Amino acid sequence: MTGLDQAYDWRELRANSGDRLKAELVAHLVAVATGVPAKEVFNTKKRANAVVRARHISMYLAHTGLGWPLERVGAAFRRDRTSVSNACKRVEDWRSAELFDQQLADLEACLRVAPETPAERAL
Repeated sequence: MTGLDQAYDWRELRANSGDRLKAELVAHLVAVATGVPAKEVFNTKKRANAVVRARHISMYLAHTGLGWPLERVGAAFRRDRTSVSNACKRVEDWRSAELFDQQLADLEACLRVAPETPAERAL
């Protein structure tokens, strides 16, 4: 088997502390917008639809707003790459609603002005 054919185990990926902080920032922004507590976004168990939706939005924002690849988002949110990809597709579908699209654009704008972590400044 080649490297591409081997099974991918997302649990082996560890998010660095800077990524984890940025993911928490995203989750808190989404919490303000949705009313879902940020800590619920990181819960690995199945939850109510509102929590799942907030988690999807958070992962989408980390991918698009922070420019992170799917694997990095997955590591930060304790999910695998395919779960992040699915979340991003769903959020893209939800963007057809004008109000939701505007709210998401506002959240993306907040992320663009977020401060860099010390690790990001070192690059």
